[in-house]
Amino acid sequence: RLAEGGDPDMGYHKLTAYDAVEAGVLDPDEVAQAQRMLPEHVFRELYLAEPSDDGGNPFGIQAINDCVGQLSNEPPVVYGVGLANSIEYTALCGLDDEGRVALCERWNGTDLKSTIEKIAEIVRDDDALVDSTGVGDPVVEELQRECPRVEGFKFSATSKQQLMEGLAAAISKREIRYPDGWLRTELDIFEFMHTRTGVRYSAPVGSHDDGVCALALAVRARASMTTAFEYRVF
Repeated sequence: RLAEGGDPDMGYHKLTAYDAVEAGVLDPDEVAQAQRMLPEHVFRELYLAEPSDDGGNPFGIQAINDCVGQLSNEPPVVYGVGLANSIEYTALCGLDDEGRVALCERWNGTDLKSTIEKIAEIVRDDDALVDSTGVGDPVVEELQRECPRVEGFKFSATSKQQLMEGLAAAISKREIRYPDGWLRTELDIFEFMHTRTGVRYSAPVGSHDDGVCALALAVRARASMTTAFEYRVF
């Protein structure tokens, strides 16, 4: 920042994606596609080297605030479920057919039998995307015996990045609504950082991102459900 401000003992230089395009090392179509797909603040940070006003928050504090609303009174039609490990919560988010949060719960405990029973009782025959990472595999398999429309989602650095970019896009476009409270707090403090291998998304040390993951899974499941419906209609 001192260099950017004109400190006489420092040099300030910046290369953007467009410099790379001009040099012939980056395809302009890739940049154009990224600009269409990513929220504006994410595109400007990743491709134009312009830091976000919200620091390391991938969603944008103002955008998060713009999506706050009342808990929906309509029934949920799609769910996202993030499963707990020894120190985290299991979180479940249900969206109605307008993309509004109609159910949002989290609970402690690693008793898989009780967790499976509770999730199955809520989800029933609706669409649900459930964390199948690690201990989640047998949970998903068991749930599928009771809930035919449950699918698993394995978290990795790449898949989590894609999942969070989808949530960021939905928040940026105001395609979802969620109530104020602990879920909004998790969104506010959620962080991303650039690493040698890509972008890492997580809650700050000592905090939780279970609700953010459940919401992101619900958004992805809803998008898949909508796409499948449009395909059947077509």
